[in-house]
Amino acid sequence: KLYCSANYLCFTTKMKNMCSAVVPIRNVAVMDRMEEETIPFGLHFVMKSKTSFIFSQLRHRDFVCDLVSTHLDRAKRISFEEADDEEFKKVQDSLSAALMNSFKQTIPQHAQAREVVKTHLWGLHFSEYGRGVSMYRTTSAMDLVLKGIPDSLRSELWLFSSGAVNDLQTNPNYYCRLVIKARTEVPLAVAEEIERDLHRSLPEHEAFQCDTGISALRRVLTAYAVRNPAIGYCQAMNIVCSVLLLYCSEEEAFWLMVALCERLLPDYH
Repeated sequence: KLYCSANYLCFTTKMKNMCSAVVPIRNVAVMDRMEEETIPFGLHFVMKSKTSFIFSQLRHRDFVCDLVSTHLDRAKRISFEEADDEEFKKVQDSLSAALMNSFKQTIPQHAQAREVVKTHLWGLHFSEYGRGVSMYRTTSAMDLVLKGIPDSLRSELWLFSSGAVNDLQTNPNYYCRLVIKARTEVPLAVAEEIERDLHRSLPEHEAFQCDTGISALRRVLTAYAVRNPAIGYCQAMNIVCSVLLLYCSEEEAFWLMVALCERLLPDYH
């Protein structure tokens, strides 16, 4: 089955959980109708990443073609706002990369060996089923997730499996703007609650024993409080966010918080 929306093509097999794939229309580079003698009612998509998809027996092939063409034409006309003011650039320069890159912890040898094996298995999976948003989601991928995602791949896999990568790519500059707004627009009670919990966030990890981790955590939590005043801030959000910051950049961690609080677990907080 092939499902179409304004932004995605989503494929899934009739047998539940056997295989599925998501094709972001914005990432389509080339779209061709296949020759009827070769693949009846077929469409060939080539992505910007050079990945190819061929769908056959599309009874509504013309509709899919029109949908993709319309979206691509609209995307070409969109020019994202360029932020060039000095304050924005200061915020952008201050944003943290994944904290695990700067604060490396000693890992036991047996744990390192497991990481090497898991990374190798994911590499084999990527080579066979593709990588990124459009990777085929198969039962083998689910098995690999259950065995544990290696540290080096957590950011990448979390982003595309949660859909946060779409928010990240379609909302450039949004997070930095929120960080600036949060300086004056976070309610005092919310700001005080966040401050109380900052030093309770993974206190045993050296990244949160210094200003680098604490400041990054403060920026993400206050920015989210501005974005979603209905939630603002709840206890335990600091723990979730601090874990995300270990493996993801600050902006990535923000969009993962959005995905968790607003789509994946909307009633939790």
